[in-house]
Amino acid sequence: MQLTDNDLTTAMSSENSDDFFIPDDEYDSTTGDTGATKPSHGVTEPEEEKEATPILSADVLRAINEQVSKAIMAAVQTVAKK
Repeated sequence: MQLTDNDLTTAMSSENSDDFFIPDDEYDSTTGDTGATKPSHGVTEPEEEKEATPILSADVLRAINEQVSKAIMAAVQTVAKK
């Protein structure tokens, strides 16, 4: 068994200093060449969400459902016979 260290954290202040947050221009200039996926908020319009394409067609899902139902019924019948 391992004993954990005492929790030495303190509550975060409810009021932050004026320089607590990084200004947008500083963030953008720092992360601009790093391959960061997005700049700071409000700089560009968000991309439109694309409608999800189902991986399996309704026919395939129906066939899977039928096979699973048959397997469950067979298992239930086997257990019921015992």
